[in-house]
Amino acid sequence: VDGPFLGPTSPVASTTLERLLVEHFPQGLDLLKMDCEGAEIAILAESPDSVLRAISAIRLEFHGPDPGPCKERLESLGFRVDFYE
Repeated sequence: VDGPFLGPTSPVASTTLERLLVEHFPQGLDLLKMDCEGAEIAILAESPDSVLRAISAIRLEFHGPDPGPCKERLESLGFRVDFYE
């Protein structure tokens, strides 16, 4: 398959944050570091509250759309959200 801008493309394996925690970190995580080049908000939005509650701290760099709704959700789950420039 050829991509419109990148030339030939290949399928890649992917997983969900929920599956990653269930399969590899059933006890939860002290720290989740995310560097997903723009997919951070979607990953967090698609993760159930129970998954996010199993993580003590998240460090990430927002790329793309307004992080406001994601910030509000994380704060509602007890996370402190700080922005740095």
